[in-house]
Formats: sequence, C-alpha cells, structure tokens
Amino acid sequence: MIIEAGYDLFELFAPKLFAKPHAKGGNGTWVLALDENLRNQHMAKVGGDASDAIENRIPKFVKALNKRALRPVTYYAVAHLDTELHGGYSEPFEHFSETLRLAPELIEHELLSIYFSNGKSIYSDGPRYSFRDYFGYEHLPRNATIPGPHEYPCACLACTQHDEMLRRNRERYEATTTDES
Repeated sequence: MIIEAGYDLFELFAPKLFAKPHAKGGNGTWVLALDENLRNQHMAKVGGDASDAIENRIPKFVKALNKRALRPVTYYAVAHLDTELHGGYSEPFEHFSETLRLAPELIEHELLSIYFSNGKSIYSDGPRYSFRDYFGYEHLPRNATIPGPHEYPCACLACTQHDEMLRRNRERYEATTTDES
C-alpha cells in the first residue's frame, strides 16, 4: 500500500487507537515504517512500557522501525494510546513529538505524523488529506499510474524509477557482502 494522505495513516492506526467497548484501559505505541516511495513496509508495536518516559523508549522505536524492513526506512508515523489521558493533552503530545523529532537515533528517518489517543478522542499533528495539499509536504513522492504493456527495456517513468531502485538495492547488497568478507 502506498500512503498518499493522512487519512491513509489514520485508517491503518485507527484499530489501535480506539479502546474496545468495556475495556478496562490500556496503552501502547506503534510505528508505521515507510520506504522512500511511501510504501508501507510494516507496522510494529514499540516495545517496553508505553507509560515510560519517551526519552527512555527511543532505542525501542529504532528497533521497531528496523524490525522487518526489507528496504531502508525513510519515513515513519507513530500512534500512541493511553487511556489514562484526560482533558487537553497538548503538553504531553508536544513533548512526545519534540523528543522524537530531535532524537539523534531517528534523524535518518522523517516523522510524518503522530496520533495521540485516550481511546475516545484523538490528537494529531499530521495532515488529514492528501499530502500534496499541505505546505511542508511538497518533497514527498507522488503516486502515478502509467498503463502498460511495457516492453523490455522500457524507458517510461515508472520502469526507469523501478530500475533505479533495483540498482541501488544491488549496490547496498554488494556493499554489505563485501564488508562481511
């Protein structure tokens, strides 16, 4: 799935963010790892106690992001559920957001959005609609449909980009196998 908008992120996170009826409470944090083309690579629960200070959990975020990544993670989004949050929770949200954005361990990944929930309501800093409609998201890749058939070799935009990605992946693989020898 290619993520093109905030509502795509929200749709993936929604089952995690809203407490089930009659649930006694709970908390948890999840990350959604995306590649350079905003393809969903995986969603993983961030380990450790979700009520622990965010500063102590940064290594857990790094581990969750890289858990099953087949390609390098370029972008990520976060969902955090804490049923103990009451009233306005902009202050804990801002601290959470600032800590993630400034963490040196996460600097190579771009944080797209954070969703904070108490199980009944939600607070987010990301766009709701298509990324192209928001200032500050102009650099994100756009999805395009190029109908086939495609001959081999093909010089269309889609095939050229795919061939370039394969070339970079081969170079990374060769670099890692050379280092291991």
